[in-house]
Amino acid sequence: LYDVMGSAGIACDLSHIETKANVTGYIGSRSLRESLKGSDLVMIAAGSAMRSVWTTEEILEINAPIIKEFAHACAHVCPDAFIAVITSPIDTLVP
Repeated sequence: LYDVMGSAGIACDLSHIETKANVTGYIGSRSLRESLKGSDLVMIAAGSAMRSVWTTEEILEINAPIIKEFAHACAHVCPDAFIAVITSPIDTLVP
């Protein structure tokens, strides 16, 4: 689990779910590539908190660089992983 702002609490909560999967929290842009190592599935739910007054173009300007950073890291670290993007504006970011 990766988050630029911190994910330790969520990672701790998820680690208590009875499953074979291990959950580790990663924080900050320097740990992005480390967080992707060995990934078969990458779900990108990233972006700035939206405000209802923002236009699609404004949201795109904020979130596109974030998705670009993730895509670049995935291409280098886990090129065979399935990538799911669930970031607004989804109709613009995913062809």
